[in-house]
Amino acid sequence: MARDRFDDTADDFDDRSPNRFEEDAGEPEGDRRATDRAKSAVSTPAIMLIIHAILGLLGVVYGIVTISTSNPAEEFRKQRVVEENRPGLDANQKAATKQTYDMVEPALDAYTKALPALTGLGLVVNLLMLIGAIKMKNLSSPGFAKLACVLGIIPCFGGCCIIGIVGGFMGFSALGKPEVKSAFAIRSR
Repeated sequence: MARDRFDDTADDFDDRSPNRFEEDAGEPEGDRRATDRAKSAVSTPAIMLIIHAILGLLGVVYGIVTISTSNPAEEFRKQRVVEENRPGLDANQKAATKQTYDMVEPALDAYTKALPALTGLGLVVNLLMLIGAIKMKNLSSPGFAKLACVLGIIPCFGGCCIIGIVGGFMGFSALGKPEVKSAFAIRSR
């Protein structure tokens, strides 16, 4: 019988939760401690990247709803007709309004055509980031973890670029630590 770490009594069982005991049953005590330190190091950046990816996925859902319920180019053309026929505009103002709408319309048409592809790309990027961040948190795949960090740093995708950029850089910093690298190796055994 030995003293355990949670109380001062000697007993022949461990006070840890059964699930954790089963999870660590094959790991030596030193490896378990190293893994716990590594999990602690990657936890914050992984959570930040998970939040970033979830917000990005919500943005993708919003994009899908927007694509299916409205046509921005058609709404723009309706607004153009209203503005160009607004009473009280002199010839110079009408010419300036027409010129402005003529400049914006091609870009809006291109955006409307590209929106489905951009939405699909956002879906793929955010799903990969979410999977990678979960794998980082579980110390199960350093490749996916690094991919999640790279995707988080790219400000074009995701819900909040500040969270993604900070989480990505923090994740790279954590993944570079020797104890994290060894924990990934231990977990892969």
